[in-house]
Amino acid sequence: MRIISGKHRGRRLKTPKNAKIRPTSDRVREAIFNILGEKICSSRVLDLFCGTGALGIEALSRGASHVVFVDKDRASIELVEANLELIGESEKALIFKSDVLKVFSRLAAEKMLFDVVFVDPPYKEQFHKALLKELASGGLLAKGAVVVYETSHKYEFTEPDPLYVMIKSKKYGDTRVFFFLYQGEEV
Repeated sequence: MRIISGKHRGRRLKTPKNAKIRPTSDRVREAIFNILGEKICSSRVLDLFCGTGALGIEALSRGASHVVFVDKDRASIELVEANLELIGESEKALIFKSDVLKVFSRLAAEKMLFDVVFVDPPYKEQFHKALLKELASGGLLAKGAVVVYETSHKYEFTEPDPLYVMIKSKKYGDTRVFFFLYQGEEV
């Protein structure tokens, strides 16, 4: 697994030792960042279910100002810490070992606001709509924020939260990536 572009382009990241952590493939990451384009520059990023941290680290390499990583798995947190140290970007990151839904109130209490959010939950989870709703109601999204939601190719958002507009959906093998634009009011 490597960083695709930006100031750390080509750097290899540490990878998981077990199959429990499913990193986003280089191909899918490259496609996601090609779609996001300049939106990532100077953005505040939230990487939920971060796994290895590859999405958030790619954002830092491409000019994001700050990334918050969240995962409840200790092995994931250790991988993110190691990968951030490897590229020398630890000072631009916060890492939370927590259940994603439980961390929202803490982030809101600290008045954190995000421009780009990566969501990559375990494919077997079925709380996609609830998670989008909680994210919007938590006061964490800047108006015009983009939420990049990765899930199984079998899943389809039939009625996303009315505070979002689906701007794109792309399938890559067994993965589907949805791009949502947050239309709600900035807090």
